[in-house]
Amino acid sequence: IDLLVSGSLPYYTKTFSNVNTDTITAATHLLPRVNNVVIKTPTDQIVSVQVQVDGTTVNIDSNIPLTNHKLLIY
Repeated sequence: IDLLVSGSLPYYTKTFSNVNTDTITAATHLLPRVNNVVIKTPTDQIVSVQVQVDGTTVNIDSNIPLTNHKLLIY
């Protein structure tokens, strides 16, 4: 986290539209590897959803709509 705050660790962020599932590929996030995936509510509370990392592809599956939820991959 300290490296992320200082800006020395590359990261990708996005805000979801009205979806329950999403796939983010390396071509989208442009990161050489995925260390962690965090999803937060619009009020910045971390939520627990099923996240599968396959190499540099991130697959997200939620039983609730992720509208306006924030995704951080680093």
